[in-house]
Amino acid sequence: MISKEFPILEFDGVSENIIEPSKFIKKIDMPEQVIMCFYSEVIEKLAEEGKLKEIKALHS
Repeated sequence: MISKEFPILEFDGVSENIIEPSKFIKKIDMPEQVIMCFYSEVIEKLAEEGKLKEIKALHS
């Protein structure tokens, strides 16, 4: 495991995941890295500027 000062930045590429999404859902074409933002104002502004590409819509 690569240890970091902040746990959210740690990465363990060796161990088996407890939840492995690829066992349940079909893979889709998307970038290797993404940034998720839940501030609707930011999303709306970027959409108006044509800077977003929707890959998948998820709802909770």
